[in-house]
Amino acid sequence: MIATFPTKIEMKDYNKISLLKRIREKEAAGWECVHRISKRCVETVLDNCIDRGLKYKRTYNSRFEYFVAMKKINNTN
Repeated sequence: MIATFPTKIEMKDYNKISLLKRIREKEAAGWECVHRISKRCVETVLDNCIDRGLKYKRTYNSRFEYFVAMKKINNTN
C-alpha cells in the first residue's frame, strides 16, 4: 500500500531555536521525533577567485546545520 501522505520527514535548520519551534508545531500536529537533534558541518564553495596568482583558489563557507527526523503517529480511535 502506498501512503498518500509522508510518514517520515527530516527537518533542517541553521538555527537550533527556530528548529525547536518547528518541532513543537509538528508535535502538536501529531508527529514525534525518531532521534534527538543532531548537527553536522555543511561546507559550500562560494566562488573561485583569481587573487595573487592563485588560479584555483576557492572560497569556502562552513556552517553548522541542525536536523531531526520525525515520523507520523498513528492515531486509531
